Amino acid sequence: MSRRCGGEHHELSGVIKWFDVSKGYGFIVPDNGLPDILLHVTCLRRDGFQTAYEGARIVAEVLQRPKGLQCFRILSMDESTAIHPSTLHRRAPCFGDADQRLERRW
Repeated sequence: MSRRCGGEHHELSGVIKWFDVSKGYGFIVPDNGLPDILLHVTCLRRDGFQTAYEGARIVAEVLQRPKGLQCFRILSMDESTAIHPSTLHRRAPCFGDADQRLERRW
């Protein structure tokens, strides 16, 4: 779906790529192939949501900003396709080369 809403507002649908509550933002991958859309926590909270889960379907009004598209208003969010954070695979922390020996310095 991609229809003109007047002015610089566009209505787009897509999927939440990721959202980090501690950073306060994430991104939406639009269905129509446009670049990712910035989703800020202030937009979520203003429209009655606490967070956005990876994989959730979203319909939103977006604005063109100097750095790209940004979510302006969330019209709907379907979390039935979302991936719960507890099931996401996290990368193990990287501590350097496994063959590297730590040297003790006094």
